[in-house]
Amino acid sequence: MPGRCLVAASDEIEDRVMVDRDVSPGPEPRTVEPRRRFRRGVRIAVVLALVVAFAAFLGCTSTITAPHDPPSPTKIIVLAEAMHRGLLLPDGTGSFVEYGFGEWSWYALGEDAWYRVFPVVLWPSAGALCRREHHARDLLEVKASMPWVRLQELVVSGDRVRLLRERLEREFTSRAAESVWQSRYAMRFLPNERAYWWASNCTDQVADWLRELDCEVSWVPLRLDLVVD
Repeated sequence: MPGRCLVAASDEIEDRVMVDRDVSPGPEPRTVEPRRRFRRGVRIAVVLALVVAFAAFLGCTSTITAPHDPPSPTKIIVLAEAMHRGLLLPDGTGSFVEYGFGEWSWYALGEDAWYRVFPVVLWPSAGALCRREHHARDLLEVKASMPWVRLQELVVSGDRVRLLRERLEREFTSRAAESVWQSRYAMRFLPNERAYWWASNCTDQVADWLRELDCEVSWVPLRLDLVVD
C-alpha cells in the first residue's frame, strides 16, 4: 500500500539522521521513542486523510448496467443493509438465496469490538463468504420480510445465474465442516482465500459477481455502494 511505503521510508531516513547526530556514547534519551511514535502516527493519519479525501473527490458509488436483452431473462436483487452488500439469486425452487462477503473474525466469530474497526478496514485480513436464505418469491416479499434494507432489481441471463449459484453452492457444500452459523445475521460463513479490507470489501465482491452475470460495473477508487443505472 503506498501509504505504508511512505511511512516506512520516512522512518528509515529519520533513523539515519538520529544516528549521525549521536556523537556521544551515552544512552539514548527516553523521549526519543515516544516522539518517534507520535510523529509516525501523525504521518499515518495524514496519509489516510489524503487517501479518503481523494476517494471522496472521485466518488465511491459504482453504477451497474444490466446486459441488453439477455437470454432466459432472470431477475436478481442487489441488497444494501447498513455497510453490507449482498446478491440475491433465485434458488431454483421459487425463493432467493443471498451471497455476500465479509471479514471472517468480525462476522463469523463475532469479534466486532469498536477498536477492531481500524485493523479490519486498513489492512488485509481473512475474508469469508456468507450465505442467507430468503423465503420470498420476489422483491416485494423480500422487502416485506426486511423493510429496513434497500433493494435493487436487475434482469440478467438465467444460464449465467445458474452457473454462478451452482459454483457458490458447491463451495459451501464441499466445505460445510469449515463453515460457521451466525444466528445474529441468520447467515452461514465460510473462510475464503480473498482477503478483506478497504480495497476489497463486500461491495467489490458483489461487483465481481455482477460482472460474471455480464453486467457492467463502473470503476471507483473506493467502492462503498452500487446503484442500478
